[in-house]
Amino acid sequence: MLDQPALLGVLIRTDILRELPLERVRLFAGLGHAVELPGDTILGVQDGHSQHLYVILQGTVQLSAPTAVGYLALRIAGPGETIPLSALVGDGTLVSTAVAIGNVLAFQVPVTAVQRLCEEYPDVGASLYRQIAAILGGRYRKTVDYLAEGLASEKSLTAISSLFTS
Repeated sequence: MLDQPALLGVLIRTDILRELPLERVRLFAGLGHAVELPGDTILGVQDGHSQHLYVILQGTVQLSAPTAVGYLALRIAGPGETIPLSALVGDGTLVSTAVAIGNVLAFQVPVTAVQRLCEEYPDVGASLYRQIAAILGGRYRKTVDYLAEGLASEKSLTAISSLFTS
């Protein structure tokens, strides 16, 4: 496990905390504790709600969504990432399922404690939500680009196949 100075050194560089000054990161650090999660631990289920946020310190977590033929891996989250961000957005409904791949060391914080921190310290709330918006906006952009690329490829294949069916 990490001692307090080492933990602060890691937390200050994580996705949602990187804009905060050290004294505000200390407040966040006081809300939770490090946990060791064995492989296959479920950290959240799509369409459910999570009681905790997890800052991944070591290891990886697979984020996936159900399809008609099983689960589709969406992405792998690793050290420095906070999941599930959707627990702090809107009504907190999770948009994917998160499962530990192998052993994961994470910093676990109750969602309600983070919400209280944001209410008590508006500068913390503004910073966290600014970072969350940037992260989710970037993911949305990647999804749109991926879909557009797939559509363009499909149109190209259709055009090419029409050359051979005439």
